[in-house]
Amino acid sequence: MLQATHDMAPKSQVLVMYVRADWELVADALSINVDGAFMNKVRPGDLVTWDYMN
Repeated sequence: MLQATHDMAPKSQVLVMYVRADWELVADALSINVDGAFMNKVRPGDLVTWDYMN
């Protein structure tokens, strides 16, 4: 199982690959939307601050 974190939001890709016994490379990728995994939890009416770098 893959645990989603805020680093993966809002969208991530999962890439899986392996080499078969006959040396054939097998790979597949899946694009997933990560909802509700935000680092900072806020609710309507909460005071929020925003730090940014120029």
